[in-house]
Amino acid sequence: MVATQITADVRRHNASQVLRALLTPAPDEGKWSRRALRDATGLVSGSITTIVELLIANGLVRETGETTSGRGRPQRLLVTEAGRIIAPIVSIAPLGDGHCLETRLVDLSGDVIWQGRVDVGAGADEIATSAARAFDDLFERAQLVSGAHLVDGVMSVPGAVAGDRVLVASLPLGVRNVDLIAAVTERMTHPQRFQVRNEGRLGALAEFAALDPAIAEPTTMVYVASNRRGLSGGIIDKGAVFGGEHGHAGEVGHIVVDCRGAECECGAAGCLNLVLGLPNLCRAAGWSTAGSDDDVAHLVDLLRGGDERALRALSDASSGLAAAISTMSNYTDASVVVLGGYLLELEEWLRPSVDAMLARRASVSPTFNPTVRVASHHGDAAWRGGALVAREAVLADPLAVPELLDD
Repeated sequence: MVATQITADVRRHNASQVLRALLTPAPDEGKWSRRALRDATGLVSGSITTIVELLIANGLVRETGETTSGRGRPQRLLVTEAGRIIAPIVSIAPLGDGHCLETRLVDLSGDVIWQGRVDVGAGADEIATSAARAFDDLFERAQLVSGAHLVDGVMSVPGAVAGDRVLVASLPLGVRNVDLIAAVTERMTHPQRFQVRNEGRLGALAEFAALDPAIAEPTTMVYVASNRRGLSGGIIDKGAVFGGEHGHAGEVGHIVVDCRGAECECGAAGCLNLVLGLPNLCRAAGWSTAGSDDDVAHLVDLLRGGDERALRALSDASSGLAAAISTMSNYTDASVVVLGGYLLELEEWLRPSVDAMLARRASVSPTFNPTVRVASHHGDAAWRGGALVAREAVLADPLAVPELLDD
């Protein structure tokens, strides 16, 4: 029994290595052969042959019909079948004064096969009912894709999440201690499994994956993003989300940057969200908003026009961001800080205090100084992170995908 389990574990590990390699650019003119896989993974030819046959059988890999020359016999070329895997991704996103559910079906490469939107009312019951309807709809659409295998989904939420299922607290949604897995599943017509993840942590995953290794290959990265309702973020350590004791680590909007500042709705005072969150920025610049894409454009217009209140608001925001980055750097020793969401449009006015702080730190110790750069994604980082979570589950155990049956 033990030997059988060891054999199964080794085969699962080998399959994971092979599929991961196949999803990366091949060293030989961008094409993978069994020989190239052997060289890339270090596995022996017999193991490569066995794993490739299993991955072909379950539809994750196919032979192209092409061959490659080189040393030894010509080798048949291999490619992944990204469309064999479909994952449902449901994201809670701001819409006007309320929220909506953005829904997507994505394949193994993260490409969107279908997307839509479902309006959602206020309260835990409305959110759970709408989410169940969204997952059911995605399930039914997935059944129409020939040869596709539906894997566990991901639900992105704005709030603290425990155990990948319980929404502990969401200030934007006004709900607390909701077991979303239980609440959504009991309302589903087509029961299916999914995880619940914080939107900022998912965005951090997406941004980490998007870093250009030629520019930066950090061990630790911090993500700070702004949306219509406020700030979110996350910490990536060794390629994985660092959640801390309760999964709450990386909640950058509630880093205290002014201990004598105004009281925040989280219960603390002087949080970064109070000076950098979009609604608070708009109020400081002279108008009240419920949260709109137009707010950023209006704010930029005021800034470019030299409006004193807007410039003062961004100066305070820049100082707050600099203080938060300095604090995060001291506590996490992150080598890269990524600014996402609406911070991209405001970078020009946020940079002065940040750059000044980095220069002061560098004059003391240039080694322990983070690089601050803008994000690769704008408003879609969270669902892209969800796609990565779903993909990782497949990559961890490719042989769990059932054998592809002939029609």
